[in-house]
Amino acid sequence: MSGQDDGATAAASFTGFAPAQVSTRLMSGSAVVRSYGESWAGDESDILPPDQARAFSGIDMTAWAIAFLSAVDALLAPDMAAAIAALDPGRAASLAGHKQQLANVVAATLMPVLIVPGEAPAVEPARAAFREALLQCLAAAYVSEADGGPLRAFPQPPAISAVRAITARSPASIAEALLWDCVVTVATPRATQDELLLALTLNGPAALSADAATEAAASAAPDRSTAASLFEALARMTFEHPQIAPHLVELRPGGDAAVARAALERLDALIGNVVLTWPDWFGQPLPPTEAGPAPAADQVSWTYRIDFGQPPALLVTRFPLGGGLLPPWPDIAGFATPLEDGQATASYQASANAVAGAPLTCTWAGLPILQAHRADVAASVTRNDNLVPPGSPGGTHVDPAFIYRTPLVHGAAPVTPFADLPSRLLHIGGHAANLSGALDDLLAPLLAAPSLAGLAMRDLRIEIGASYRASLAAEDAAIDSDTPIFLAHNILALSPNAPEGSVPPAAFHRSMVDALAAWHAEIRPDDACAAIRFAITLSAAGAEGGSPLAYLGQVEMAVPGAGADWWR
Repeated sequence: MSGQDDGATAAASFTGFAPAQVSTRLMSGSAVVRSYGESWAGDESDILPPDQARAFSGIDMTAWAIAFLSAVDALLAPDMAAAIAALDPGRAASLAGHKQQLANVVAATLMPVLIVPGEAPAVEPARAAFREALLQCLAAAYVSEADGGPLRAFPQPPAISAVRAITARSPASIAEALLWDCVVTVATPRATQDELLLALTLNGPAALSADAATEAAASAAPDRSTAASLFEALARMTFEHPQIAPHLVELRPGGDAAVARAALERLDALIGNVVLTWPDWFGQPLPPTEAGPAPAADQVSWTYRIDFGQPPALLVTRFPLGGGLLPPWPDIAGFATPLEDGQATASYQASANAVAGAPLTCTWAGLPILQAHRADVAASVTRNDNLVPPGSPGGTHVDPAFIYRTPLVHGAAPVTPFADLPSRLLHIGGHAANLSGALDDLLAPLLAAPSLAGLAMRDLRIEIGASYRASLAAEDAAIDSDTPIFLAHNILALSPNAPEGSVPPAAFHRSMVDALAAWHAEIRPDDACAAIRFAITLSAAGAEGGSPLAYLGQVEMAVPGAGADWWR
């Protein structure tokens, strides 16, 4: 914390310490609150019965606490305190006692921001100094640090505005046609204390349920007399203070003393409830988050942490998969992608056209359609976890009591690539010695093992139609003719757990050679200016929905003239 002459902060006495956040998660729950009429008489007629349970959702408890402490400071400002003492000395003493108790209970939550192995910081002298500062200004408790200390506001969650699958429009080969790029745009807070956790999940479920662990529950007792928890006590203050505070104007000379006393009595009760429930709140663990669904068998997640602590550069860490494999670096628009050197952390240097604070657009290029058939993106923001200065002893980390984490958010829906190329002519087998070698050129891209971390071979459903295309001479021009040869449906067994009835690649290759050779031997077509053309539809065997991943409508191999030996 940093020092101010007016007591707003007092870092000199407790540098390295700060009070724990009131909650590091957004809270939701109900609280029994009271409504008041606009015109007061200073008695029970001011109240609009009955007291009602009201729902509060997505609450930053530290923000509530800051507003509460500021309200107490304003109530006990010198001019207000003098007016209260003149009207009701007993109430003035009660409120002053609450302020001292608040200073005590808030100071008791002061703790070291960093946990350093082997060190035992002298926290009690720091708490004593902090308490004295709070007696001057309670709202100073949760002032955010200007010098890189913990921020005191729950961060806005990231917003994934676009997830796109981009396939090649004019590929030069089958291998190029079967690659795609996943492009993600995400807007995120970019304070130096913030980090973006970004995960690209490939081959996950087709639909994602809402994150059930986005909010912690806070229960409320129906009894109005005493708040059941700090959540309810602050909820009452938040809801009722704006209705009560306007009536404090009656403290002025000549004001309605009965109304002023009623306003003070009601605020005194609200503040007392907060004082009573504050200590117990910090001794209760947050409810556990619920576990998500089990991952699919071939699901893989590439996870990255993007640290904004060294602007304008981005410090990016990629988390290893099983076996220590590292996911690929994504390209981030406006930043230079680091060279692949096997390191888990690298700096993305900003380019001249980078726009400060703009949403990040990340691209994972060259994903194999056959092994990465669906992509979902998730993101969350962590605040205050990057406060450990360089050169700290190994194992030093920020106390979890200061670290905010937003709920995980997903893109609107997972994206699935589809390489739809009905008229793109793709040539194969140009240098093959025979039909078998030419078909090797066709199958090789389908059988190529993925090189990216975590991806594995998947069984492949293939529909392939073959036709014989020849140019027939005519008086004015050549006429192309297409003669169907066969249409086949198979599942290629490419994984260790291939389904029953699937065909090994070698057997599929052999069957195609035999079928084409047998047709040629029986029909004996003219091989001059001829070609075999394939129309191929590919989809992942067993994938949800069974949607095709690629349609290659014109894969063509030239047939050499007068080459009987070629047909084998």
